Amino acid sequence: MKTTLKVIATLLFVLLLAGAVLYGYLLTLKPQMEGKIALKNLQDSVNVHFDEYGIPHIYAQTETDAYRALGYLHAQERLFQMEMIRRVASGRLSEILGKDFIQTDKFFRTLGINQFAEKSAETYLKTDALPYQKATLAYLDGINQFVESGKTPIEFTILSIPKEKFTPKDCYLVTAYMAFGFAQAFITDPLITKIYEKLGEDYYNDLLVHSDSTILKIPVMQSKGVKLDSQQYTLKSKALKNEPQLGELAALTAQITDLLPIPLLHGSNSWIISGAKSKSGKPLLSNDAHIGYSQPAVWFEAHLEYPNMSFYGNFLAGFPFGIIGHHRTAGWGLTMFENDDIDFYREKTNPERADQVWYKDNWIDLEVRNEVIKVKSEDDVKFQVRSSKHGAIINDVIKEVEELNPAPVAVWWTMLQNPTNALQAIYKLMHSQSLSEAQKAVSLIDAPGLNVMYANQNGDIAWWAAAKLPKRPTHVNSALILDGASGKDEANDYHHFVENPQNINPSQGYLYSANNQPEMVNGVLYPGYYLTDDRARRIVQLLESRSEKWDMKALEEAINDVTSASAYEQIKLFFNIIESNEPAQTPLFQHEAIQILKKWKGNYDKEEIAPTIYAKWLYFITEGIFLDELGERDFNTLQRTHLLLFTLPKIFNNPNSVWWDNVKSKESKESRKEILIQAFNNAIRTLESQLDTDISDWQWGEVHLLEHEHPLGRQKPLNYLFNVGAFSINGGFEVINNVKSILRKEKIQKVTAGPSKRILIDFADIENAQSVLPTGQSGYFLSKHYDDQAPLYNEGKFRKMLMNEKEILSRKQSTLIFEKATEK
Repeated sequence: MKTTLKVIATLLFVLLLAGAVLYGYLLTLKPQMEGKIALKNLQDSVNVHFDEYGIPHIYAQTETDAYRALGYLHAQERLFQMEMIRRVASGRLSEILGKDFIQTDKFFRTLGINQFAEKSAETYLKTDALPYQKATLAYLDGINQFVESGKTPIEFTILSIPKEKFTPKDCYLVTAYMAFGFAQAFITDPLITKIYEKLGEDYYNDLLVHSDSTILKIPVMQSKGVKLDSQQYTLKSKALKNEPQLGELAALTAQITDLLPIPLLHGSNSWIISGAKSKSGKPLLSNDAHIGYSQPAVWFEAHLEYPNMSFYGNFLAGFPFGIIGHHRTAGWGLTMFENDDIDFYREKTNPERADQVWYKDNWIDLEVRNEVIKVKSEDDVKFQVRSSKHGAIINDVIKEVEELNPAPVAVWWTMLQNPTNALQAIYKLMHSQSLSEAQKAVSLIDAPGLNVMYANQNGDIAWWAAAKLPKRPTHVNSALILDGASGKDEANDYHHFVENPQNINPSQGYLYSANNQPEMVNGVLYPGYYLTDDRARRIVQLLESRSEKWDMKALEEAINDVTSASAYEQIKLFFNIIESNEPAQTPLFQHEAIQILKKWKGNYDKEEIAPTIYAKWLYFITEGIFLDELGERDFNTLQRTHLLLFTLPKIFNNPNSVWWDNVKSKESKESRKEILIQAFNNAIRTLESQLDTDISDWQWGEVHLLEHEHPLGRQKPLNYLFNVGAFSINGGFEVINNVKSILRKEKIQKVTAGPSKRILIDFADIENAQSVLPTGQSGYFLSKHYDDQAPLYNEGKFRKMLMNEKEILSRKQSTLIFEKATEK
């Protein structure tokens, strides 16, 4: 017995000792935030003060020193995030994550993103003659000095990732990652085309694919002195049969986005209030960019001070310049434009030569590119990418249809047509000192499409929809797969920037964007994958209804608003339709749920019960509308598109829509009323089985949960180390505080995306601007700054974006000094 106890005691001691040693080792990997670090290529020393949230305030004597320090600091906090972004965009995940990601890598390789990034780097970063080039290369040098001499992140050790230097190409891979996040076309166009071809024109016409007069659109300023052909894109286009291929393409893209270990961009809110409507007399800016939740947080905040520059910004991992930010006199926020910059073309193959396709009046050879994917613990995967004049043929990445030998489909993407000006555009915007300089900078943005919301201390407010917008023939419906053989469906040019939707200093005293569609510009209504106008209508409602002038407190209340502009209207419509059918003896349980919904004002507070019932009801309504025609796979794909919520109001208000009938019930034709009643009954039965018979337990906060997943946290039990949450949280479907999820049958309404940061600025008091991140600044799981902002974020609170040097010094937690490395 004593021997056994001694053995147990010894084992416990060894385990404790091993645990202590491991913990001690992990602590050594924490980012260095004080002391001194020698950096090569510095012209002078750089002081970095870290505030109480771990945000660096960088004081340098030259611009290149500031960016070299920024690169090092960014890398020591987010090197793994940088690595994952460049591997996703370049199709290199299989090297570290194994064979499950071969299909994902093939997809990105096929698109040609590597070639785009290489060409952009060769065009714009081959030399360091210009200031933006010097700054970019200094930033990369800072990253690489950390790669060479800094601590190896624990993720690299766990996954056996080799540390590789970052190159100019990698900056452009970040741009491509951003652009793919907006690329709803990869999911939506094939699905819409399949609906059109398989189900017919009646089903297609009952969807809201482009727009109609009921949708609230962003007011625009018509361009002056520009002669344009009046056009509005039509809804019909020649379609050629090939249903299986289209379903597989849409489903594959949805599957790939679900697998990605880094988040994609979804949507955003931003509004600017002019000085005439603010208490301070200067413009106010509110911005919250919506991105898939992840850990670490998407944005890295930093404050840079060097001669002739004082800038506070939000930086993406691997991109040198602050994509969102402000300096002493001006600032800007961003939302996603959601413009359609991708077209698919079905090619006609030569029956005698599979390597040729028909174009206009002759057979032309397909270009062929060889690709090799290295796979962890497996043999290399070799494949060929074929390209027509329209772009890469994407059939070869859809393994399920390889044996069907379908007509080739090529993808044409604005982003891939020319080297991108992204670096120049953001650098110039950061340095702009006037409205006109900012406008010139924004005009350089080509892809992805962005709504830039700008304000300055002079009182100017502006919105520009920044993108290269293709000029398509008027007969082309870009939501469908086009005819590649005729040569008649191609975009033949791009609109000039002055023709883009925009507005400057409008008479109504405010500007807004919530990913809704802009108004027609000089006869052109630009197609896109716009979101429902719910958030836009609520923003306008708040801006128009307030009698008092606006201040930061009012902005804070508005950005946290959780009231839906449409939920109340839809509930009222639903009950008007079904009420006459309510039985005299309604079960008590259902009667109580009905009364709760009728009293609901559309607010998604976590204490509310109605959102839980409404979300489940809405799921079963959509299932009743679409599942029978689409099948499970395409229905699941539809749920990942903007089209679903955009088109539902049109179907709800059309009792004669062909979608209401269940095509599987041959004996009868279902009505709108029947589907609504059936869906309500299914919702109540499901909630009763998933939650409790006590309806008071059906609070929204019990099912609406946010967990910030780290790529390693997808594997249990690593989730307990690397993930943050889960949290019960306010917000819901297309409210301003757009903490959203996909409609689900399951118990938990798992939150997938939402505000990636919240920013409020009064340009009369720039040093008291406010922000908050969803979790924290650090990318290291043992850092106190890994999740220290989560309580603020979850409660809708803010912290200051410090720019006053005296205040920074009084509140700093530590100081790190970068010194010039002595040459050996």
